Amino acid sequence: SAATLVQNYRFPKQDYAGARDFVAAERAPGDAVVAAGLAAYSYASLYAPDLREVDDAATLEALRSERAAGGGRVWVIYSFPLHLRSTAPELYAALERDFEPIRTFRGTLGDGDVHVLRSRAEAAPAPHAQATGSRPSRAPARERLTVRSAPTPIGAWRRCSTGGTA
Repeated sequence: SAATLVQNYRFPKQDYAGARDFVAAERAPGDAVVAAGLAAYSYASLYAPDLREVDDAATLEALRSERAAGGGRVWVIYSFPLHLRSTAPELYAALERDFEPIRTFRGTLGDGDVHVLRSRAEAAPAPHAQATGSRPSRAPARERLTVRSAPTPIGAWRRCSTGGTA
């Protein structure tokens, strides 16, 4: 029907180019940018052949530690969170624990929104610290956040539309 056409063509199937361009504009000198999960294939094939892929938690943690020592951070772009969680659960857990959602690029492909995360300014506390009731500190929010109408485990928050940045 015509209503379906409008919805399906309102957004791209997956906005890999938009996510790539957003991170390129927002990243600071010394920051690293990587792709994870199924998004890594699209970036390697079409959108950013030089973008590094990260496929396990140990590699991501090593990169995060390396960048943090030099004052930089790590940006991660991924899509299909359900697939990532089932194929790389340790990587997915590290993203939830050590990264903050920055922006979600909506698409029309089911579970195919493109998510942009950035490493937190400080590492999450060890699991035993959380068991004692203390809460991890988080970097202050740069702007007001709103809940998406259909939240996903990672990327459930996105920036409000403010000027041309969201």
